[in-house]
Amino acid sequence: MIILPDINFPKNKLLMNIPRQQWRTPSQTQTKDIFGKENNTRFCISARLNDGYTKWKGWFDDRDDADAFLYSIISGNIITEPAIWRLPTPEWNPDIGENLSYDFATVATITSTSTTTYQLPNDWNISSNSIECLGGGGGGQAGQTYSVGGAGGGGGAYSKATNVSTVGPGAVVSVAIGVGGSAGIASAGIGGVGGNTYFNGSNLSSSSVGAAGGSAGAGNATATVTGGAASSGVGSLKYSGGSSGTAWWGGAGGGGAGGPNGNGGVGGASGGSTYPGSSGGNGDNNLGGAGGGAGVAGSSGNEIYGSIGSGGGGGGGNGSSSGGTQAGGAGGSYGGAGGGGGQSSSTSSNGGAGIQGAMVLTYTHFFNGWSNMPMMGF
Repeated sequence: MIILPDINFPKNKLLMNIPRQQWRTPSQTQTKDIFGKENNTRFCISARLNDGYTKWKGWFDDRDDADAFLYSIISGNIITEPAIWRLPTPEWNPDIGENLSYDFATVATITSTSTTTYQLPNDWNISSNSIECLGGGGGGQAGQTYSVGGAGGGGGAYSKATNVSTVGPGAVVSVAIGVGGSAGIASAGIGGVGGNTYFNGSNLSSSSVGAAGGSAGAGNATATVTGGAASSGVGSLKYSGGSSGTAWWGGAGGGGAGGPNGNGGVGGASGGSTYPGSSGGNGDNNLGGAGGGAGVAGSSGNEIYGSIGSGGGGGGGNGSSSGGTQAGGAGGSYGGAGGGGGQSSSTSSNGGAGIQGAMVLTYTHFFNGWSNMPMMGF
């Protein structure tokens, strides 16, 4: 970490002072999500051309490092301080161009399903923020012996709200991260419902922004299972999770999660003389994670922020005329639904598990003595 001279004085510090516990990653005792990831806060500095095109985007895990970088930019000293260049990931270098403007944002991810409250930092900006929510994916139904393959679950929905001003800096708000629906257990078990994800409310409908979880895999050969509905969410931008396909001897694919670019993809329908399972739906209008093939888990998305994105649905498991059936694939992170299990005349297989939702909070900053970062030419 770079420590600036006289860092407590405004002339050497651009970012306002906030308690370290409001931005530093907590200790190892912090609860993690199902993938072992902690709730996390990172800092992003972007360099843009006059037309707004982003030439470079660097990430910092330490807020003081970000402040040191900003101060080096604003003071015009960055060219002579190569140690500063190496602070962000990826590194900065002078070759990115001239006459660039720089802006700073904090990005917090909340993925632990045990998180129930979140304290907004003291520099939370009510006029420049966004909150994005992904609901949990529904679990796939198990195959039903000598009857029909299992239905996939529905993908989690996506909602986004900008410039949320209902709560201010330092406020402690209620939050929920939707759980993934459990996998249906052979021979006729239905899947679990995906949980709702929401910010500042006691439930989805009362929240400032929130997204619905996907429905559980359950049904018969002609039934589809719906994804989380955009109409049930809260926000200025809302998209639905994908529904499952219909099942025959093989399991139906689970729906992909909705995302900032559109609805989640619909899981495939099973059928045919060889009793195949079907593929899961892609996430986020094909820009999120890909749906899994027969019995294969959906891929993870990463298009929202870092490793956070809309997951693809799990593929439905293959069926058989007499045995050797295949379980449905799990959904992809985050919000992908599980695929349905395959079945035969003598056996059946489990459905795939739906995957939990996630939340991303982004806000920009005012600087000490500056309303905007100036244009810099080197």
